[in-house]
Amino acid sequence: MNRTLQTLICLLFCLPIKGQAQTPAVADSLQFDFDSFMQQVAAHHPLALQADLLLETGEAAVLKARGGFDPKAGTEVYQKYFDDKQYYSLINGGLKVPTWFGLEFKGGLEQNTGAFLNPENTLPSAGLWYAGITVPIGRGLFIDERRAMLRQAQVFQDMTEQERLLTV
Repeated sequence: MNRTLQTLICLLFCLPIKGQAQTPAVADSLQFDFDSFMQQVAAHHPLALQADLLLETGEAAVLKARGGFDPKAGTEVYQKYFDDKQYYSLINGGLKVPTWFGLEFKGGLEQNTGAFLNPENTLPSAGLWYAGITVPIGRGLFIDERRAMLRQAQVFQDMTEQERLLTV
């Protein structure tokens, strides 16, 4: 048995051993330089993905702050009915348009009707149209809450961009 084992081992060593030969390959498929490695890390590393999410959060904050300058339409309705009788109905609808430089334009329609309407709420039967401009004098002249929120959101967006550069 010992002799057959030795013969078998000798035969195995005599057979040609085929392995992976060093054949010339395409240079692009074998090389993975540092720049492409860093691009892969920046694209797929969890911290890089988290930094991208922070960047999107900063952009969303600016978008939310810009929403403070969107026109706003609104209606207020105050009514009272008793014993199937309308005591009063106060309806006020309008539109407010804030601007980037602090002015606010507004306009609307006010209609008041009823059997027991307070004399201070008496209006013409067709209603009362109104238009106006709000100009901040003193407080809110240079900065108000909307502009401060926008500026704060822009600073937050810049901060997230810088944090992303530091993280990646």
